[in-house]
Amino acid sequence: MAIKKIMIIGNWELCLSILNALKSTPGNQPHSNLQLSILTNPSQWLRLPPQFPTDAVSHQKSDFSLASLESALAGQDLVISTTAGGDSDQQIRIVDAAIAAGVRRFMPHEFGHDTLNMGISSRILKSAGRAKVIEHLQTASRNTADFEWVGVATGYTLDTGLISGNMGLDMEWHSATIHGIGTETFAASSLQRVGQVVARVIDHWHEVANQYIYAAGVLTSANEVLRSAEKATQREFTVGNYDVEDCIKEGEARIQRGYPDTGMFLLERSILYDEELDAAEPFKTSSINRLLQLEPESVETIVANAYHDLRHHGKPGCGCSSDTNTTMPHPNRRLRIDTRTQPIDPLEQRFSSPSLVPGMGIMSLLSMLLNIEEKSYDQQFSPRRASFPRSNYPRIVITPATESSIAT
Repeated sequence: MAIKKIMIIGNWELCLSILNALKSTPGNQPHSNLQLSILTNPSQWLRLPPQFPTDAVSHQKSDFSLASLESALAGQDLVISTTAGGDSDQQIRIVDAAIAAGVRRFMPHEFGHDTLNMGISSRILKSAGRAKVIEHLQTASRNTADFEWVGVATGYTLDTGLISGNMGLDMEWHSATIHGIGTETFAASSLQRVGQVVARVIDHWHEVANQYIYAAGVLTSANEVLRSAEKATQREFTVGNYDVEDCIKEGEARIQRGYPDTGMFLLERSILYDEELDAAEPFKTSSINRLLQLEPESVETIVANAYHDLRHHGKPGCGCSSDTNTTMPHPNRRLRIDTRTQPIDPLEQRFSSPSLVPGMGIMSLLSMLLNIEEKSYDQQFSPRRASFPRSNYPRIVITPATESSIAT
């Protein structure tokens, strides 16, 4: 049975990347007849980028109970989940609802590090959750006639990691924290490439069904990314080299102190440098890129595009590479912290975002900002950033966001 009706659930960045890869263009005829749907919570709204016709995507809502999901997924040929990867219970509930609704194909939220790597799953909580989902899908495909799945590992999402600063390379402060010697190989892809991989998997579904596949855009290293960042910014970076064990210990300590997000970012970063995990090996030996007819990406291009997006904040009309321009809260409209030393205020923090930090309450956000020790791990290692005693709390300036202020 041909794949004609596709429903995407979850993360808006990934949704847009997939939608852009599947949109009908003169050179994209295989996907011109697809019927695309987005499933969200009842309180969420959908505003598509300007390149999409108003009727290009159907918006459906669910409270994500089993009965509600079964009703929403009925009639779909393929369901693609991009929900938070660590919520295995919700993912499994979506899988079960899809099977009950008669959906024959399913793609779980992977699109990152190798979930089947036991070392990664033991370190990263959400990877362990994703592994449970893969096991559930394997069992479901054996026990349910005509039900198929595909899990896709695309490696570290490089441009997203650079724009957020989670990789440790700061293209605004021109500083880098590297946990190793910088030559350690890791697999990575751009956000745009992730959508392209999904589109090609749909085209080659019968050849990859019921498999966990590896489709990274590049095999690279921190040193190569650093050289590309220096070229893109035309600035020399200040670099600090530290052991990967430091990154792991700090990540675990932050989680124990009640800062799970920053701790998890550090643990995810450690995967890039920990050669004992051998995380890049399956991307080298078992790459599916040739079957999917995907050419390698360029590290320089990914980094240059990330720097462009960082400077322009993905504003409509700026020509950003990912084509995810929209007036919705954009992944590049992020928390911006200015730590320039000033005579009166030792640390002035400014942020302007239409949604502040998604999923974070204002009290939690203020608590995080007031704790200098927790604010920035990389700041501890960068000679270009001021280091302040814990007793010197910052003056927090909250500026009401407007579309014009965000665009600049």
